[in-house]
Amino acid sequence: MGFVKAGDRYEKDPDQRVQQAITLVFDKVQELGSARQALLWFHEHDLDLPAKQSNGDIAWRRPNYASIHRMIENPIYGGAYAYGKTAVATGYALRASA
Repeated sequence: MGFVKAGDRYEKDPDQRVQQAITLVFDKVQELGSARQALLWFHEHDLDLPAKQSNGDIAWRRPNYASIHRMIENPIYGGAYAYGKTAVATGYALRASA
């Protein structure tokens, strides 16, 4: 969900509503700290997420834990939707000498 095949590669779905919904999942997981908390937030705000039907159409459904967890664990989303969401900082730890 969230991608369309363009030749031999995948690109973000051109539907802005789909893109925004997927981005919101990643934002809420990062903000709230877990897929479960993000799921509870989606339920609290009565928000649906896109799901691809067998005929290829998009249906909007109430999310479940598995759908959110699959999304954040799937590496295909990493580059397109989550890239740049986290930062890596190099640092030095001083150790006390004996």
